[in-house]
Amino acid sequence: MPGKKIADGAAKQPLPHLPDEIVGEIGAKIVDPKDFCNFRRANKRFSEATKYAQGKRIANVTVYPRFAGMKALLAAVQDVGVAKYVRNITLLAEGLKEHEFGYVWAWEDLQIWADLQYTQKDVKIINNINAAHADDVVVNGDFIITGQYRLMLTTLLERLPNLATITVRKLAPGEHIPGWSGVKLFKELSFYRDGLDTRQIFYGDWQYDILHRRITHYRDEYGDLISEPDAGPQASFVDDLKAAMSASGTEAKVAFLPVARYENC
Repeated sequence: MPGKKIADGAAKQPLPHLPDEIVGEIGAKIVDPKDFCNFRRANKRFSEATKYAQGKRIANVTVYPRFAGMKALLAAVQDVGVAKYVRNITLLAEGLKEHEFGYVWAWEDLQIWADLQYTQKDVKIINNINAAHADDVVVNGDFIITGQYRLMLTTLLERLPNLATITVRKLAPGEHIPGWSGVKLFKELSFYRDGLDTRQIFYGDWQYDILHRRITHYRDEYGDLISEPDAGPQASFVDDLKAAMSASGTEAKVAFLPVARYENC
């Protein structure tokens, strides 16, 4: 059939050649990170044409203190063609942290101040969230307290020659650090709402011993602050950031964003 032959012929026509500038603009319009990565992997020319867009994307995301995220970011900026376009990065100044008085106390505190009513189903969900959090604190906590975060942050800063600003922020009410399995369970709670503020239960700045590469200051089961006799110098996020900046030689300026207030209701 003539119509079918025309259609088959049109299907076999090669795509028109797009200038690199247009390819780059198309890439910049892609919202989903996975779609953008797939677009860049289409061929070498697409990858080259979207380096500017990739650099700008990095400037618009928050860098969480988690090994998987840091590893992926370091891989992205290993390409100097991408790294040169990164002029700002945003660091989150806290990680997953077990509450010093325990999960039960922390949830009861939230329940009182936010006037929450728990169901039996809620209690089971909360226990599952706590268990997922405790597991991740152990797994990802070592990434921080053994000094790996500081080392990877140093490498990141070394790879960004044109970095002008390091923006530092804390979590907003209702925001979670992605990557741990408990995050998806919060919406199953009967009292869940956007902005439910559980930051003080699950997150916070870290403190570890840079000599022994572990935690040597902590509270015991009675609530007393314990400092081990051979404890060495302690490090927090700010200490890690200062050390990474000094070791990398970056000339970027640091901007601390205001901390969003604690919300109970």
